[in-house]
Amino acid sequence: TRWARWLLGRPRAAAAAALAATGALAALAAGLQVDTCIRENVPAASAIARSMQLCDVVLGGSVPASVVVEWPADADGNLPAAVLRDVHGVVAGRPGFGTPCSALTIAAGLVRNGSIAEATVADVERIPARVRAHFFRPDVRRALVIVPTSDCGAQRLLGVFADVRRELDGIEARRPGVRCELTGTAVVSASSLHGIIRDTAASLLLSSVVIIGTMMAAFRSVRLGLVCLVPTMFPVVAAAGGLVALGEPLRIAGVLTFSVCLGLADDNTIHLVSRFQQEAARGLGVRAAVKRALASSGPAMVIMALTLAAGLAPMTWSANPAMRTFGGLTIAALAASLVADLVILPPLLALCARKPALPAPPQAPAACPRQAALGRHQTAVLTELNRRSL
Repeated sequence: TRWARWLLGRPRAAAAAALAATGALAALAAGLQVDTCIRENVPAASAIARSMQLCDVVLGGSVPASVVVEWPADADGNLPAAVLRDVHGVVAGRPGFGTPCSALTIAAGLVRNGSIAEATVADVERIPARVRAHFFRPDVRRALVIVPTSDCGAQRLLGVFADVRRELDGIEARRPGVRCELTGTAVVSASSLHGIIRDTAASLLLSSVVIIGTMMAAFRSVRLGLVCLVPTMFPVVAAAGGLVALGEPLRIAGVLTFSVCLGLADDNTIHLVSRFQQEAARGLGVRAAVKRALASSGPAMVIMALTLAAGLAPMTWSANPAMRTFGGLTIAALAASLVADLVILPPLLALCARKPALPAPPQAPAACPRQAALGRHQTAVLTELNRRSL
């Protein structure tokens, strides 16, 4: 009650500060970048993470990307070797790429002192068949160039992949009938996960619109629905702004956290606004109804947030980085949700909400003449009985 009295004693200043803080966090959150890597789902101290880190340092990459080369049936016998040299020239020395490996590099190591400049298909035929079949299949006119890529994040690798694809398209244009396709674990995972994160983040906007529209319909007030927009979005922009401030990109765990943030903020907001409407319907003024709603619903909201935070706290000690991120961000979102509903929403309600019109008191139905005569007769009989008893 004291908090409500103090907060609603200066509603304009409180609402202005709340809107300014929300706008600042939204501007900061606009700089959030989308990124993902494979190691974020692996415990940092695990053997897998250490092996990937060692491969990144020694081999130049731990996640394979591949270039599949195909040539036409009527091609010259030396064309496959020439195309493989072109592909090596495209992928070698790229940022985040290690040393490429193909049948040509193996053959050059056997007979050409490691130089692929003069290696030929005849040299490739000298490779043992079991090894050669992994890299060179003349029966289906297909060869493979494997490039290790570092697990440095999809945001960085996608730009490199786009440059490589453009240069591979140039090889196809110079050599009719030849096809060069960039694929592999690194390419597929980076493109898929990056797309999933972006699509999920974009769907949050649609979810917000649907939620606000549902609130307008439930509260039967466009004004109240718009008032609820700020506290609903505050936890999301606060979590996103926190990621930007910490220099962290938006990953899978962050997107899931934003969905939880939206649900938690909506839940508390609906409770408080519904309680406000109930108090206002009893004849209280707007500020008095806000005070009563805050005093009655506020403690329950705090207890719920503390209970959820206690349940999520063990996740922050998890060995899995994604689990730690989810737990920490969700706890921070719970705190932001409390700030939104206990600090931002009450002054906005006090300034923008309207007192509902009270229904007119019901009028007693008029009695018919026969009922009126019967009532008078009963009254006379009761009066006479009372007189005689005295």
